[in-house]
Amino acid sequence: MNLTPIKVKGRGRKQAWRPPDPSRIKSSRRERDGEDDHDNVQNHSSKSSKRPKLSAATIMEPKLERLPPEILWPIAVMSQNLNLLKTNQALRKSLSSKSFLLELAVGAFRPTWDRYFGRPRHLMDPDEYTPRRFPGDPQFQSNVLAAPWINIKFVLEAQQIWYRQTATKRHCEKVPCMWWTFPTQVPQNGERQQAQEGQHAEYKQQEGLGIRDWFNRDWQEFCEACAQILGTRLYRPISQNIASDTRKGYIDLHPLTAVPDRLLKEPFDLERTKLLFWLVRGGARILPEHNWEVTKLGFEQLMADGSTLAPYMIFFYHALGVFDEGHWPDFVLQDEWVRVRAMREELVVSNPNYSQSFEVCLYDFALGFLGTHKSKREMARDRN
Repeated sequence: MNLTPIKVKGRGRKQAWRPPDPSRIKSSRRERDGEDDHDNVQNHSSKSSKRPKLSAATIMEPKLERLPPEILWPIAVMSQNLNLLKTNQALRKSLSSKSFLLELAVGAFRPTWDRYFGRPRHLMDPDEYTPRRFPGDPQFQSNVLAAPWINIKFVLEAQQIWYRQTATKRHCEKVPCMWWTFPTQVPQNGERQQAQEGQHAEYKQQEGLGIRDWFNRDWQEFCEACAQILGTRLYRPISQNIASDTRKGYIDLHPLTAVPDRLLKEPFDLERTKLLFWLVRGGARILPEHNWEVTKLGFEQLMADGSTLAPYMIFFYHALGVFDEGHWPDFVLQDEWVRVRAMREELVVSNPNYSQSFEVCLYDFALGFLGTHKSKREMARDRN
């Protein structure tokens, strides 16, 4: 009986390497192509049976553009990048609807509104009102405010959408939107208590008001107070009073949110003035990176045009800190004070009947603020 041979891997004779036979390779390739032709129902060639090649445009097309709006919109809002609207035509078309732009504005200001909506700014702890502890992204808010499609109606509509989405029961606590008290209207203790009780009852009646109603109420009060100031000519006492108190108002944006330059110079229309009022009322300030030449140009345009909106803009300039030492240099404040004073004297000398005109009142109103800040700087230099 013969033994069964056992094959062990690695044992035995290894065949020597030989170069491949070209004839065998060609024959196998012909056989494979023939099978492909046989399987093709339409008897196409082997080249047509292969996967079709994609065009370069199809390969380069990003998938972000093909997302549905309910997925694309949250991605765009969370990216906080307004340049997505300018990437290409397809994204511009998908992200240009009013619904998305409103959602973008709500996403920019939601962290600030969630925490501080309706809260008076002068009641806050100064340590709490610091940029590093403040909710919200100032760069995102600044980019949204700088967009050309932003106006006062759009901002109020976005805030109303947020108010409805959060279903909050908070209401705006009434604060003096003019940031000062008339020297002739300082209430006594008894009158002050009655006024506080009346305001508390007014709050209960106004809980059903919307965002636009609250804004229109403050705007109307602001306009009436400005008209009263121009009529009673209380420029100097009021400017001295409000120079040390600019913390009254609400908290609607981050302290480091930049004011758009387009609101600080011509053209000055009612819609832009209302938007600047909303920013000032919400705590906006001029930042160190703002160019003082822009505000100087805007102030010169206000004095030259003599618009009825000029008193509002001058007060906004003060509330934003335009006349402060950190923004306007000393020589700019001094030059503007001399120039406005010369314009007033020239107008009164040439036309004595203009002493009670709107132009003279406007010059006096501006001189009241410029003179107050000028005196403060001179007193500070004397102390040093």
